[in-house]
Formats: sequence, structure tokens, C-alpha cells
Amino acid sequence: MATDTLREGSDPMTSRERTLAILLIGLIVLGGGSVLGYYFVYSPLQDKYAAAEKLQTEANDLEDKADAVVGARAKIAAVKRQSLPPDINLAKAQYKLMLEQLLRTANIKDFKIPDMRILDSRPPGTPELLLPNPNAPTTAPAATPAPTPAGGTAPAPAATAQPLKKPAYTRLEFKVEVTKADIWQIVDFLKAFYEVDLLHQITTLSIVRSNKVDATRSGLNMTATIEAIILDKAEDRKWLLPPTPTKAAVLASAARDYSFIAWKDMFYGVLPSATQQPFALRSFDNVVLSRDEKAAEVRVRLSGEGSKDAKVVATASGSLLPEGELKIDPESRTITIPGAGTEETPDDATSTISVVATSSEGVTQKGSFKVTVRPPDKPPTPPGPDISGAIKLVILSGRSDGLQKAVIYDAASPFKYELTTTGKNVEVLKYWQATGKNWKKDLDYEQPAGVLTFSDEFSRTKRTFKVIAFEEDAVVISESGRSESAKTDAPKKSFGPRTGSSSTKQGPANPLALVAGNLAIAAPTPILYRWTLGKSLLELTKLTPEESKTILKRVAADGPIVSAISSGK
Repeated sequence: MATDTLREGSDPMTSRERTLAILLIGLIVLGGGSVLGYYFVYSPLQDKYAAAEKLQTEANDLEDKADAVVGARAKIAAVKRQSLPPDINLAKAQYKLMLEQLLRTANIKDFKIPDMRILDSRPPGTPELLLPNPNAPTTAPAATPAPTPAGGTAPAPAATAQPLKKPAYTRLEFKVEVTKADIWQIVDFLKAFYEVDLLHQITTLSIVRSNKVDATRSGLNMTATIEAIILDKAEDRKWLLPPTPTKAAVLASAARDYSFIAWKDMFYGVLPSATQQPFALRSFDNVVLSRDEKAAEVRVRLSGEGSKDAKVVATASGSLLPEGELKIDPESRTITIPGAGTEETPDDATSTISVVATSSEGVTQKGSFKVTVRPPDKPPTPPGPDISGAIKLVILSGRSDGLQKAVIYDAASPFKYELTTTGKNVEVLKYWQATGKNWKKDLDYEQPAGVLTFSDEFSRTKRTFKVIAFEEDAVVISESGRSESAKTDAPKKSFGPRTGSSSTKQGPANPLALVAGNLAIAAPTPILYRWTLGKSLLELTKLTPEESKTILKRVAADGPIVSAISSGK
């Protein structure tokens, strides 16, 4: 009985122990839940976040590569646009013409451009393009090693088809040799060269002074080696410059003043600085007023010491304008000439404008000019006759030493032209008839080598050609920049000798646009004609593009003497 009472009234676990047990169980449950949440919730989420971030990085990389490809395509298109034409013969001929034009624009007269040569296009000088090999297998079979024969060596692995290699571009080398030039001309040529929108550069440049330092400044000899590039798969065109030319920002930047190179001449010394000039008033040109009563303006140009704050007074006298002082703008120093002149104003009405300029130091300069009215318009002078039928090729001969000669006779003027060639040079001389059998050389006929120009003061026959080749019974000539309508609109009528014209000399004519014109005129492909012996200028035979291309290639290789068989006649 006592034992039962003790068992019922005693508790082996106190309340404190129960609390601790509950806390322990809670901690175990919480820790287990945290472990389970980390491995089954948190860790998978982190992996997903990392995978998403990796995918986003890859997507950004792909977008950057795509943007780079788009940018590269634009750059490649721009570079291809700057490439020379893919036809090497065309690129050679027109690039040489461009160099001649740049030299003449810089006022360089003594120069020589030797024949172009094609440089070796191999690495490392020229990069190569890797192209797919058409002989390569379409699928790659599994590599199974061949069995090794007993007592022998292992067989060599089968050769695989390597990708094809092709030069990325073709390099053309030109040379320019200049003599008797000054530093201004050389600077102008180099500036204009680097303004041309083409893939070209000067690889070597040599400038040597050929005279003494105290001599004239025009004793410089320049030799330049130029490389021009024809890119692989460049756009095919029949002219040299790109269709939309832009200034290439290589060296000739518009923000740079290249005159300092000439100012600080390294060959003859720095140019002497300009001293203060005395006060001066520049002379005036006479003014011709239209018969519409509109005012005119004349600028007063002053220079020298005290010209900045100088005072100007202009006074009119005569029968055309009202006499007295005229209005002058003090800022621009512009004299306003009042409008005076109607259909009833006499042609001989005139006024004199007297100008007096006084410098800030009290120095006075005087000048004057006349003001007249424009005569009434007269009907235009009708054009002269077409004398193409009177200009004939009368002689064509050759010698054993290779000299070829042709004589063209102009019966309407009369003039005669002698065309001769030895080697690769063609010379054109013009003569005028002084007496019956006495011919004198026309000293006013100044044209580039090989240029044949027909022009006089009384007819409308004005044509210019370049002598291309001599054949057995004909001369091949080219003409550029002349429209088809100009060739067909003229009436086909020939004229005989003009009476009383034997002592009349012809003045200088404009040079051939193909040789000395601007680049925009020189760019189109010239038209080739065959002038047969005994025929006139009116009876030229136009060559087909195939014939022209064949003759031009032959002339480029062998010179202007072309046989009838080789010309395809």
C-alpha cells in the first residue's frame, strides 16, 4: 500500500526537463527543416539564377558579336567602295590619268610616270583569305586506325583537303618622278593626293634639292612610289572614282593648314616675313550697269599701314549718274552706285567715280573708275559651217626603223597635221600654209603628247582626240566627253578650200578632256574611232567595245603600232 502511494505521487520528469525537451525537439525540427530547405529550395534557386545569368551573358556576347558583324559589313562596304576597279588595265590607265591631273593642278610641268607594275601578292606583305575547298569531304567519317601489318610500320594518315588560300587584294605600284619644282607645288600635290577617295598610299618619298640654297626655290626633284589596291570581289565599274566620292580623312584634313610646310621651307630656309607695307588703294575695275535701273556695289580695298581706320569719300561726275558724293558703307567700305539706265539711255552716257582714301596717319591715296551702261542685246551670231568633210587623212607611211607617220590635211583652213610615233610615244605637230608650198609650224598649238585638236575661228567644227594606234591603212583615235547628239546633229556637208585663209593662224585650243580635264570628265570610257586612209573626219568608223578593248590592251603592251590582224579589223 505504501509502495503504490509513492508510485502515484512521484513524477520522474520535472517541468523544467519537459521544457528543455520541447525546446530540443523544436531545435531538431528547425535544423532539419533548414537543411531540407537549403538542399531542396535555396540551392536549386541559386543554380537557376546562375544559369539565367550565364544565359544572359551569352546572349549579350552574341548581341555584341552581331553588332560587330553589322559594323564590319559597313566598314567592308566602305572599303570596297574605295577600291580601284577590278579591271587592271582600266585601273592602270585611269589612275595614271588621275596622277597626271593632280600634277598639272599643282602646276608641276616637268614630270614622268613610268609604267605600272603588279607587286607580288604573298604573305606577309599581302594577307590571304581562307576559302572552302570544294574537294573537301562533306561528312567526317569516324577515325578508325588501320591495322598495322606484322613486322611493318604503321601506315601514314590519309591527307585531308586543306582550305584554299587567295590574296585579299592586288597591289599596283606607280612611280612619279618630278623635276624643277618648288615646295609649294609639292605640298599642293601631296594635299590633293590624300584628298582622293581611293585605297592608295605613298610608300616612299624622296625630295632632293638640285641647286644651291641661295638659288631659285624651284630646284627640287621628287620621287614618289605609290601603291594602289584592288580588293578581292571589288565592285565592277567603268570609271576610277567611287560613284559617291567623299574626302578621305588620311592626311589632308580640312582643319590643317599645310601652308606652314612651304612657309618653313626646309630646303631653302624659312621664307622672309612680310614687312609693314605702305598705305595703298587697290585699283578699280570699270562698272557696266544693266538697263534695269538696279543699283551696283563696288568694294574699296585698302592695305598697308593705317588702312584699318581709314576714311573713304567717293564722288560722281559725268552724264550718266547725278553728280555729287555717293553713299559708302563704313563697315564694309562698299560704294553704292545708284541704278541708272533704261532703253532710252544713250550708249555713250558715262560717269567717273573719284575715290579719295585717307589713312589714320593722314596719308592720302586716290583712284577712279568709269560707269557705263550695257548696250542693247544683239542677236547671237549664227554658228559657222561644219568643215569635217574637208579634213582628210592623206598620208600613212612607215619606215624599217619602226617610225610611223600620218598626215592629215585641212583643206578649209588650210592646215596640216603630222602624227609620228617611235616606240610608245606619239607626237602631233600642226602647220599652217604661209605660201603655195611653204608650210610653217604653228607655235600656238600647245597640246599634251598625242593630242589632236581641230578648232578654228570661222567654223563650228571643234573636236579633240587622243591618238591611240597606227594600223596599216588607218589611225585609231579616241574621243571622250562628246555626246551622241553632237555627233549626229551636224549636217553632213563638206566644204572646199576657203579663199583668203592661207595667212590666218589659229589660236590655242582647249586640251583633250581625257588627258588634261578634271577627273569627272576623264572618268567615262573614251569612244574609239578608226580613221581610214583617204577618208574625212566626217567618215570616221566607230569601233565596237570589243574592238576597243582589244586595241587598248595591245597598245598598253606593245605601243601604238598595231597590225590589222591584231586589231581585229
